[in-house]
Amino acid sequence: MSKRSLATILWFTSGWTFGAFLSFVFHLPGGLDIAFSVLAGALVWWDPAGVLWAKQPRSLKRPAEAIPNQTLAHE
Repeated sequence: MSKRSLATILWFTSGWTFGAFLSFVFHLPGGLDIAFSVLAGALVWWDPAGVLWAKQPRSLKRPAEAIPNQTLAHE
């Protein structure tokens, strides 16, 4: 199991607990606990800001390939 999957499950359960707490305290409908849990789990899994999970580089280039050909000295 990857760290991302485990974190998603944990945030899902904590969102469920927080939603149930809000439903109890403020006398809200019972479906909010599921809504909070799905929202928390989806945000951790998707990570739209890229803060939680590092983006993998698409391809690693050698330093000579990273420089455009026009800037290299011609012999």
